[in-house]
Amino acid sequence: MRVNHISVTNHSRIGDLDVVVGRHLVIVGANDVGKSSLLRLLNLLLGSTVGQLYNLLSLKDLRDPAAAMRVEATFADFDDAERRLFHREIDVAPSDSSESLRVRLEVVVDADDPESVTVTRWCPGRGDVRALTREQLGAIGWRFLPATRAAAASSLDGPTGAVRVLLETVESDLGGEKAALGKSLLEFNDHLAASHAIGDLRQHVAEHLSKAMPKLVKKDDLAVRTATDPEESVLGNH
Repeated sequence: MRVNHISVTNHSRIGDLDVVVGRHLVIVGANDVGKSSLLRLLNLLLGSTVGQLYNLLSLKDLRDPAAAMRVEATFADFDDAERRLFHREIDVAPSDSSESLRVRLEVVVDADDPESVTVTRWCPGRGDVRALTREQLGAIGWRFLPATRAAAASSLDGPTGAVRVLLETVESDLGGEKAALGKSLLEFNDHLAASHAIGDLRQHVAEHLSKAMPKLVKKDDLAVRTATDPEESVLGNH
């Protein structure tokens, strides 16, 4: 799925906005015009835990404390797995059967404590106020990378890192290239298996493992190969 619409109302640093998003969205502007503030709001909407929402949002975020501050993103283009995961939240338009999913973050002054806020994040399409689950947030796949050297390496690399997310996004656009890349991976693994140098390494490792284990480890019990399974993903584990 992909974002096709973003809106913000009553935020202290950003004027109300309503943006239709195409295939890509680039945010440009001078310093101190709200670029980082908008990314912060999107990160709160799509990537933060409930605890983070309450730690990072306050009365200072409301331009008018008498009204709610809202951030909303609308998604389209779902696959079957996403339809199953959001089966209660995806709306189907009666006119053309088009599908959409709205995710809303709303911040209001706490009725019992005027110095605090109440934060709600849900999918408002069907009227139910039901918090998003961890699995649903994971399926949205939002990743926020601060433009600083202090960004942790784990946010870039690893099974849930930004690089993996970007590669997964590109893979759906490979088309006929995917089969060719998959064939290359299989051929590469064949060459690894036939390599004399790697074969000697496997033999030495097997001999040492056999000394430390209660059973005999043979050379053919070991393999050096790419971790990617071409049947599943040609860009995985890269």
